Amino acid sequence: MLEHEERLATVLRTVSDDVRTRPTLVADVRRGALRRRRRNRILGGAAVAVGAALVASAVAAGGLRSVAGPETGPENNVGTGGPSPSASTAPPVPVNCRVEKLPVPAGHPRSRVTGGDPGGRFLVGRAYASTGYTDRHPLLVWDGDRMTTVDMPGSDESFDDVNGSGVAVGFSFGTGDRTTAYVYRDGRLAVLRPPAGDVGAGVAATAVGEDGTIAGSIGDVGRYQPVVWRDAGAPAQPLPLPDGHLSGRVNDVDTDGTVLGTVSGPGSPGHEPGDRGYVWTPDGTGRLLPLPQIDGRPAQSLWVSTIHRGIVFGRAVTRDDKMMRSYPLLFDLRTERFTMLDHAFGLVGNSLGWMVQEGDRMAVAAPAGRAELPPLTPSAARAGEGVAAMSADGLVIGGHSNDANGEAQAVRWRCATRA
Repeated sequence: MLEHEERLATVLRTVSDDVRTRPTLVADVRRGALRRRRRNRILGGAAVAVGAALVASAVAAGGLRSVAGPETGPENNVGTGGPSPSASTAPPVPVNCRVEKLPVPAGHPRSRVTGGDPGGRFLVGRAYASTGYTDRHPLLVWDGDRMTTVDMPGSDESFDDVNGSGVAVGFSFGTGDRTTAYVYRDGRLAVLRPPAGDVGAGVAATAVGEDGTIAGSIGDVGRYQPVVWRDAGAPAQPLPLPDGHLSGRVNDVDTDGTVLGTVSGPGSPGHEPGDRGYVWTPDGTGRLLPLPQIDGRPAQSLWVSTIHRGIVFGRAVTRDDKMMRSYPLLFDLRTERFTMLDHAFGLVGNSLGWMVQEGDRMAVAAPAGRAELPPLTPSAARAGEGVAAMSADGLVIGGHSNDANGEAQAVRWRCATRA
């Protein structure tokens, strides 16, 4: 559940033409930008600018970087590379990735993927009826190559996650920019209810597990309370925050219903120093995830993204007055062991330590090798292309790639492996 909205620069490309026919467009674009910022805070967006700090990835060229933990505590369990294969098998390497344009409704020149299930069967996304600004979008569910269109009430609507049964969750903005959470299941869209007594609060659903557990948040700008729906037909249940943390957000739900989130201390919610990974087990018990040691000092933050079968993918963060550094890693809830991932840097990854490296030469990078993610249009610039979902085995990746006109198109990359 990562940043999948258009960047404001992309939205503004056609403003000058549209303003002549729609005088309210500037206000609409400003409102859309504020909604994107709010959506990213709710989702824990993958690409966040923090002040004027320079963000650097900490990737050791050509090898793995060793880090030490403190003398005591689970943080001492730090390794490098990826999950260890058995002695009789070589670690898999991605090869021969191919790109496929996903079907979209006619008359929609732009589209993008916003989520996917761990098995790689389902993707969710949305389409755009204009190359300029629009705040209403048909939502899309792809089961393989079969597309289903869903009409969610409200505006700036989005599905943000889907499970292997095709259950999708998301939210939209309504009057006063109050959010409403929805679940799509068996061809029907239904509202997810807030906790009893919180009928006036904005509600967002951001993750769904393979067992049907749905999680998200309630609240408004400035403070969010994580919640869970163990039963989609019942009111949400608040997930308690640890002492000293005033806000939280949900990042993912594991196969057994364990909820992965991020909790924040005093100040604005988001990617701030002191943010910590947190898990709530199916019985409601919660615990903070430890901080690893980076170059002999504890990291200042742990930003978590996904969880699969007890293994968390995220990033440790250190910062000073001039720079913020981000270190991709895995954390195993069972062994309390960190694994630092120094073979690449990516915001989207999985429990195998595979990551998507974005940029001019997009690639899926495993600890033992990498493969290029080819563009939809070889001659098109790759600026603004991105990825929203990676399957648990790393072989199916959902995102968007530019067409010959420079417009984003929802795509799926499929890769093979070799030992």
